[in-house]
Amino acid sequence: MQSGIHVSGCGAGEVDVIAAYTSDGRVDQFALHSSRIRSTQYPPYDAILLISPKRIDDAAFLDALRHSVDAIPVETMREANRRASEGASA
Repeated sequence: MQSGIHVSGCGAGEVDVIAAYTSDGRVDQFALHSSRIRSTQYPPYDAILLISPKRIDDAAFLDALRHSVDAIPVETMREANRRASEGASA
């Protein structure tokens, strides 16, 4: 899926609805809104940490990871993703 095409098409009014990530930087750029319709057919987009079997019992490692959970607000991710899609480096 080329999300840039879908998002810009929705933003331009060429399509009425698309599947997208809530953290996509173009959500704000095109003033798009997420659906208030909740469905089991469309699971939420959540990032997860996948831990290798060799580190699963490493308490210090796991404790260090806990600090990153919910540390980045979705608005910050949107801005970072927008900048990345535009080719910005900082």
